[in-house]
Amino acid sequence: MNGAISYSLRGVAFRSPAVYTGSVPLTRQELAECAASLAAQGVYIGTSSWKYAGGCGILYDAARYEYRGKFAESRFKRDCLREYAEVFKTVCVDAAYYTFPGQQYLEGMVNQTPDDFVFGLKVTDAIEVNDEARKAGAALITDGVKATGRKTFIFVNNRLEGNALSTIEAMVEMTG
Repeated sequence: MNGAISYSLRGVAFRSPAVYTGSVPLTRQELAECAASLAAQGVYIGTSSWKYAGGCGILYDAARYEYRGKFAESRFKRDCLREYAEVFKTVCVDAAYYTFPGQQYLEGMVNQTPDDFVFGLKVTDAIEVNDEARKAGAALITDGVKATGRKTFIFVNNRLEGNALSTIEAMVEMTG
């Protein structure tokens, strides 16, 4: 790690806490400091999921998830968001694409993260099928986001065709 640098991107000034210049990976603490510094500037960095056991030893302490001398994957998946949120300030909720999570699931996520943590949710194609499903799905999403009480980013299908645009419109109508 080297000293901080300042730079500008499209007219927005940023100041990095440190510059990575070597082949030695960042420590967990250094990564947390970088993520916090960027988040303070409105730039949130995170991963597409928090349930990746390959992050043990880097992001996660595997000992936290051991049970009877073995790595307990169910314990890891249930509890690792709290440890993830000690480093990163945002994550993509990987469960939202196939079935949008219910209020209990969302509240469980919120309870494991600090108040300044930001969620990103990808809208499932299932709610983009017809008008009735779209309105029901948009209601579920807006109610779920309201339940978290947090700033949340919603992603729709990257093909901005009729159904994706209609989903956005339905969400705007429900939150208006």
